[in-house]
Amino acid sequence: MSTKRFIAPLAMALALATHLLPAKAGGGVDAIFLEPDSYTDIGRDEGSRQRTLRILTDHFRTMADRLPAAQTLRLEFVDIDLAGRPGIRRLDEIRWGSTSPRFKFHFRLAEGSRVLKQGYVDLFQLNHELASRPLYMSRTELVDERRLLDEWFDQTVLVP
Repeated sequence: MSTKRFIAPLAMALALATHLLPAKAGGGVDAIFLEPDSYTDIGRDEGSRQRTLRILTDHFRTMADRLPAAQTLRLEFVDIDLAGRPGIRRLDEIRWGSTSPRFKFHFRLAEGSRVLKQGYVDLFQLNHELASRPLYMSRTELVDERRLLDEWFDQTVLVP
């Protein structure tokens, strides 16, 4: 049997098997950024602001995987202030100082039409530089911001 004859059926079987695998468990997170141009600090230029919102949106997708399949979390951000103060060195954006990241948002956790939790959050952390960082975040962007959101999610959303 030639290599081509063996690989083609194998590739077709693998493609079919992936369609038969169960869908990934997890609920949904809907993040709405209300008037992001008025946020305290999400970046110094349009490119960095778009990158910040993309990184946060991607992080919310990972949060959604941790929700029960029937639950949805809606986040409506009113203001975001990244950790530190913006500074410019050459063409790179860097962060100076030790200010905590801060998020102001409304949230609503629902299961179908039933609201499980909802509220307004003014989220920040005092002494945020003293907090330990998970290894998976040690070299990624928005480390402090993602850690703060994860802690809120674990302590507020995932707790019954």
